Amino acid sequence: MIVRWLTATQYRRGLRQVEAGDLDAVLGQFHPTCRLTFAGDTPLGADGLSGPDLRRWFERFLRLLPRPRFEIQRLVISGPPWRTRLAAHVLIRSTVDGRPYENQFGHFLTIRWARVVED
Repeated sequence: MIVRWLTATQYRRGLRQVEAGDLDAVLGQFHPTCRLTFAGDTPLGADGLSGPDLRRWFERFLRLLPRPRFEIQRLVISGPPWRTRLAAHVLIRSTVDGRPYENQFGHFLTIRWARVVED
């Protein structure tokens, strides 16, 4: 139970850090070998990014979707601290070309000892 609470708190904090553009804090939650995949044929599409490419992806994200705001609709967390799984349904609001933007996405993380190892 406490693992779920701590993981949910960490996840919410991470989204707030992205909203604030604090990439150092966000990336501090990632294990150095973390791999990020962003499904889809979009400017944000990525398959297995890690290391410095991960920072560049977040920088691009914030350029394409400035001042994002996230609203968690559903959050499911399971597993022990050495293999915690998180699934979230999240709404995002931002602007694109000066116009309001709203979308939703599914987010899936694998977390080991409070560090994201797969995103």
